[in-house]
Amino acid sequence: MTEQHKFECANCAEVFEKRPKICAVCGHGVIAGHFVTYGNGRYLGALTDGKRAGRGEYRVSDDEWYEGEFKDDKYHGEGEYHHKDGTVYRGGFENGVRQGKGVLHTPDGKWYKGGFKDGKFHGKCENQFTGDAWFKGEYREGKRHGFGECRFADGSWYKGYYENGLWHGRGECRHANGDWYEGDFAEGKENGKGECRYANGDRYEGDFKDGKRDGYGKSLKPKGVCLKGDWKDDNFTGPSKWGFLADIFN
Repeated sequence: MTEQHKFECANCAEVFEKRPKICAVCGHGVIAGHFVTYGNGRYLGALTDGKRAGRGEYRVSDDEWYEGEFKDDKYHGEGEYHHKDGTVYRGGFENGVRQGKGVLHTPDGKWYKGGFKDGKFHGKCENQFTGDAWFKGEYREGKRHGFGECRFADGSWYKGYYENGLWHGRGECRHANGDWYEGDFAEGKENGKGECRYANGDRYEGDFKDGKRDGYGKSLKPKGVCLKGDWKDDNFTGPSKWGFLADIFN
């Protein structure tokens, strides 16, 4: 990495090879500390043994820069990074990557507030990922993992456990069509034992597979009539047994 030490006037930004007492261009008496050019970028701040250390600013271009703490020539400590695409991160850094607590904003209105580890979302957080949709819970290595609550712009929501970014474990959800489910999830869908109350008034308790009734279960119609038996791919397969709630559903 090419280094070149120079000095800049804090008033008119004139650059000097050696630090003068006053600026020869504008006569201003305050000259900023030396900066070092790194490739296409420029650093203004403290140096220790020729390396960036302490507080400083590294500017790649007019629309991409970092301002904050350095250690051993890397972003380290509290800082603020403005990306060229308009994304802004404010928070902790360690050895040049996001680490600890921080806030990330993107130009399309998305934001994340919480923990980071090795540059990825990690730990407890709040996250708005579209205009009206948000998540509050836990991440692990960049993916939702553990308990969380998510609400979507269409009015649907999920509250429960995640694994590797997917609904997994015990939880409940409301779909955009008004159907409500509580029970087991696996790989992002209703899988296992659960109960679903449908928007049309039907109710089902039993086995689910990939979001559909599959296995043994009991279905209750709005008038109290029940159907009990086996299901496959969301269809009843029998043996057919009809009755009333007091006889079958309980």
